[in-house]
Amino acid sequence: MGEPAKKLEKLPEPSAPDGMRPVALEYYYLPYNIGATVNHAISVGSILSDGHKVTGLVREITQYPGGFVIAAVECGRLPGRLESEQKTEIKYLTFSGGHGMVKQ
Repeated sequence: MGEPAKKLEKLPEPSAPDGMRPVALEYYYLPYNIGATVNHAISVGSILSDGHKVTGLVREITQYPGGFVIAAVECGRLPGRLESEQKTEIKYLTFSGGHGMVKQ
């Protein structure tokens, strides 16, 4: 007839992040606007403009034990240029008072 059904193994539960160390986030949502736009959220891989001097691609978002968040934004990338011709720099923005999802 057929083989007997195999017993399914239970997958281990993911552990909660340690609140005493920095945590990498996928996105961070704020109850207030960012810069001069109506954006309330930033996410890794999206474009962020703070309305003043920082406009670029969000490379990483890190939340620290004190509750503040630092987003690393790659500024100065020019479309259509070779990687060797790019003159980018990383600028850091700080946030607080929101919530985010932990990167898995």
